[in-house]
Amino acid sequence: MTCNRTLLATVMLVASVLADVPGASGSFVTRAGTVLVLDGRRYRFTGLDIYNANSNGLCWYAMASGPILDDSLTAIGGTGEVFRAWFFQPLAIVGGQRDWAAFDHTLAVAQAHGMRVVATLSDQYGECGDGGINGFKPREWYVDGYTQVDPGMLVSYRDWVAEVVGRYRDDPTILAWQLINEAEVTEVLPGGTHAACPQGTNEPADILKAWAADVSGIIKGLDANHLVSLGTLGSGQCGAQGPQYQDVHDLPTIDLCEYHDYQPTAAIPGDQFNGLQVRIDQCSALDKPLFAGEVGIKPNEVGGALEDRAATLDAKIRAQFAAGVVGELAWAWDSSGSTLDNYNIGPADPALDSLAAHARTRKIVTVVANANEPVTTDSETDGATPLDPLETSVVTPDGGTVSIEQSSAGIASSAGFQFLGEQVTIAAPAATPGAPLVLVFRVDSSIVPVGQNEQTIAVFKDGVEVPACDAASPDPCVSERAMLPDGDLGITVLTSTASVWSFATPYDPCSNVGGARNFVASARPMIGLSHINTDATPGDDVVAIKASFSIATSFASLDPQGKGAMILLRNAGGGSEVSVTLAGGAYGGRGTRGWKRNSKGTKWTFQDTTGTAANGFSKIVILDQGAKAPNRVRVIASGKDGTYPVIAGDEPVQVILVLGDQDSGQAGECGESAFVAGECVFDAPGTRLTCKK
Repeated sequence: MTCNRTLLATVMLVASVLADVPGASGSFVTRAGTVLVLDGRRYRFTGLDIYNANSNGLCWYAMASGPILDDSLTAIGGTGEVFRAWFFQPLAIVGGQRDWAAFDHTLAVAQAHGMRVVATLSDQYGECGDGGINGFKPREWYVDGYTQVDPGMLVSYRDWVAEVVGRYRDDPTILAWQLINEAEVTEVLPGGTHAACPQGTNEPADILKAWAADVSGIIKGLDANHLVSLGTLGSGQCGAQGPQYQDVHDLPTIDLCEYHDYQPTAAIPGDQFNGLQVRIDQCSALDKPLFAGEVGIKPNEVGGALEDRAATLDAKIRAQFAAGVVGELAWAWDSSGSTLDNYNIGPADPALDSLAAHARTRKIVTVVANANEPVTTDSETDGATPLDPLETSVVTPDGGTVSIEQSSAGIASSAGFQFLGEQVTIAAPAATPGAPLVLVFRVDSSIVPVGQNEQTIAVFKDGVEVPACDAASPDPCVSERAMLPDGDLGITVLTSTASVWSFATPYDPCSNVGGARNFVASARPMIGLSHINTDATPGDDVVAIKASFSIATSFASLDPQGKGAMILLRNAGGGSEVSVTLAGGAYGGRGTRGWKRNSKGTKWTFQDTTGTAANGFSKIVILDQGAKAPNRVRVIASGKDGTYPVIAGDEPVQVILVLGDQDSGQAGECGESAFVAGECVFDAPGTRLTCKK
């Protein structure tokens, strides 16, 4: 039976739903060879199977309406970016009529949580939601049964695909269409038993490939936006055994390969014929990515505790991402909670932490390295590119296991910095300041803002800005900055410990039009820095700041207890030397940090008596001087035992005081120094710098 005879019906079905197609803002996930791409960057994902997201109560418990899906995604939190759900025809039928309410609800809730959905259009084992009248799909279904209307359905599977794709083709919340869950072409014998897969013939694979070519062709003819996955278990099912798996995916209208992993103790499961590594290699040969659509682990199979499952899942994700897998979805979400004897993952399950740890991973490399042997993420040997805008290499002086995991950064801005969106988590054997780890970061010019360069990029370790190497040899420190021939930036860091690294450029944190927020010269502003420059003792620097300035609002509008404050110190070239955020919150007495206001409402005081003040800043006082000039305040700040890496040539330095958060600075609740050459002077030994009017 030819499938082309239904083309007119397909076009009519699509036209009938275009009038009320819902949509979502955002970008579509695409692919570049074996890599997924989102907004021009390499993209990997983690998440869960929430197959019953559209359930009316016949696909496990109902989630198709009400708050349960929203509550579930809230409980899942930042665990992942994707979930996989059944988009079966019976779930869009209510009272014998087409009803899109469940699907619209699922996609709207997913979009509200910033998540994407793999939409699976049918199931090898029968569509739940139809009351069980349609079961396992036999060989004949793949030949021509999919063009016929099954009991309880409104249209054939083929026409259903056209309907649902036509409706949601403009919605980027959908990551990919999946033709079916766990396809296999098996003959069903009288009595319902399954025949053995025939050997010595390629017929099952030929049938599966022809079916996939037809259905994926319909999707691509209607929808140029979304990726398409065939939908395979991947471990040797009839029609996709051994080399057949590669053959059935060798279609221009199939974008994604898939594998389901239910082997709890193997990081890379399967054998040399149908194992995951074989599938990765086959898909790489086709220049296509592969994702793990189901990863199922029972806690009692890996030690008996939820924490054991979490550790096993973490090891699998690390190994499979390192092998080239582009996505990991754990089977399966259960809002009622986790148990030890099944696969389900519920609220507060530590497996969610394992998924969250890799939710934004772009690249991961783990190597047992020799001493002084570079370990790099640049397996492509093409340097940093717009697709991979950060490449990292690590050299350890003693050798050992080195792991580099690059991901999108979870922070956008902080204390006068705009982060570049890239983060590196490095694990390596501990070194020493005398024989440090050497980290080399290569940053593609495509992510460097206009006007910024290798000198203005700030490096952060665990959220704390890393100073330049100087006579005091701070640990860690930036030892070299270079503009490379291709326009990329090279930054070298020396450190005794490996941790989490990120990168940012300074932005103007204080709205100071026409110098209205400049420190008042007649009030004798002063900055004093000591134990710096030629002082070789690390971590003993001292700072004192005194300044008066007018803010754009009023003293009464300031809320440092709710918003904190920021202190920034920049050199004459605009490069960052110090960037400190003082947290909000109320001061609770000795051993705490926070803010308190006097009874008259004319003074705010920040104190940090924890012994771990942010870069040594332990006290700041904000005074109301509105009686001297409208909206004038005076700020006195001090710190000791910090690292303030100002050296000769950095003067005149600039201090920026923001009396609140980033929005406060843009609202003019801030002040800036305006020292000029000659107003910042080192003493004779070169260890103290004083700036004053």
